[in-house]
Amino acid sequence: MAAQHALASNSPTRLLTLEEVMHRTSMRRTFIYSLVQKGELRRAKIGRNIRFVESDVEAWVQGLIKTSSE
Repeated sequence: MAAQHALASNSPTRLLTLEEVMHRTSMRRTFIYSLVQKGELRRAKIGRNIRFVESDVEAWVQGLIKTSSE
């Protein structure tokens, strides 16, 4: 079933660097890592590099927008 979902999606998963996440969110490195520790943001380790899934970052930002407008 997961394979079908992956095939149905036309957009590839985009990975962001820590610096890109910091730029998009205007948050510091330690805050982003605290989100990872709390399970609010996933990260992938590729060799010695850390990457974040763009859709996860966008979902976190959208969650903030929804929370502040309620």
